[in-house]
Amino acid sequence: MRGSGGLTFALCTTRDANGQMRSPKLTQPKLSQFAIPTTPSTAFVKACSAVLDASGHRLALFDPKTRARAVILHPSFFETSPPALVRAAALNTLCTAIEALSSPSCDAVSEAMLRQAVRLTAHYLPQVESDTTARVQTAIAAVLCGRGTDNGGGGLASALGHAIGHRCGVDNGTVNAIVLPHTMRFNAAHVGSTTARIVEALHVHGGAPTSSSPTDTQAIASLNAILDTLPAPRRLRDIGVARTDFSSISSEVMSDWFVSRSPRRVADPEEVTDLLEAAW
Repeated sequence: MRGSGGLTFALCTTRDANGQMRSPKLTQPKLSQFAIPTTPSTAFVKACSAVLDASGHRLALFDPKTRARAVILHPSFFETSPPALVRAAALNTLCTAIEALSSPSCDAVSEAMLRQAVRLTAHYLPQVESDTTARVQTAIAAVLCGRGTDNGGGGLASALGHAIGHRCGVDNGTVNAIVLPHTMRFNAAHVGSTTARIVEALHVHGGAPTSSSPTDTQAIASLNAILDTLPAPRRLRDIGVARTDFSSISSEVMSDWFVSRSPRRVADPEEVTDLLEAAW
């Protein structure tokens, strides 16, 4: 990290002695970046990055100077990516946007972008493996999601994706799709009316609001209705997570910046372990 004048460990997100998450804002000039994505990833519009240390632990960095100056979306580039990779990236967009919609920091502008990101991804996700138009539309959704999560976004599901993905060699989208229904239940009592906007955004896939069940139940059911149509794992055991991994995963989650953005405060690693057990 020469451009920021220090070692990565001194510049990354950490938890201080009082348990508060600290993420230094890196302000030194960087080379301009121009993104030409080949998958619908939210990362190419973000002002942050991450590296893995020698032990595989994720080190997050907040660096606005690395945000892309321009993003060029062209169908020809999206045709080059393997179908499974595109599906995983689109899954990550869907899960990230849904999680962000329940964030207490989600303002009106962010909500508008995130709702459209959910609508587009929910509609086109079943087609991304073989349809170039679907790939481009989910890439547009990824841009909206990436920008919509600047103020309110990320949470417990994202933290679990970071902690589990590198251990099992599995992409964040697959992990997020497994754990998100469980983190939504974990947060249900603390998100108030925000789940209604998730249900409305998922209406394209049979998620129309009804009066017969709570909105959090409807939101989870609507999400599961989409996930059930995809050739993707649905349990942690299916991606190689063992119960003996729970303790180390829970500890790593507690040091992830995104866990601090959960609508319901994650009090201790034991709560994460309980959630892992439910998803296993």
